[in-house]
Amino acid sequence: MHTGRLRVLFVDDHALMRKGLIKMVANNPAIEVVGEAARCTSAGASLPISVMPLARTMPSLNRK
Repeated sequence: MHTGRLRVLFVDDHALMRKGLIKMVANNPAIEVVGEAARCTSAGASLPISVMPLARTMPSLNRK
């Protein structure tokens, strides 16, 4: 089911950041927000997405 819209899943460990990003693109008819996640471990695994922006400094990504 392709609608021609960019399907986006936002991933960030800060809920405020996710909500802000979703609000920024909410009125753009070319973008469909398909979800949000606090961790990237399985984010989007079962969703057909075009783009998955994620925070570069998320604890689950920075295992040192």
